[in-house]
Amino acid sequence: MDEFRTSLLDDQIQRLGEEIDRILAPSGRCYLSTEMFHGHPEQRQWITVEGLPKMLEVLGRRFAFNFDLIPEAETLSRCAVRGGSALVCSFVLESKKKPAGER
Repeated sequence: MDEFRTSLLDDQIQRLGEEIDRILAPSGRCYLSTEMFHGHPEQRQWITVEGLPKMLEVLGRRFAFNFDLIPEAETLSRCAVRGGSALVCSFVLESKKKPAGER
């Protein structure tokens, strides 16, 4: 079952990248916020969200991460999620595709 979950998550991550790429103009940008770490309320430790490294790798192949378009104070935020805490990162993705005629 664990292999199936991993395969399904990998497929969802791949499809996310493909869908953003499909709808984004060649010189386009999009805003993305994602939970990076989840805080366990009883253990007082932060755990990397499952699939996060894979998601960043997949998105990094298609897009450049731009942290300059969002005010620094708004890049990271904490919020309550499912009885614990979440550390959410916000950034802008810029297409690595060049517009037609540009090299």
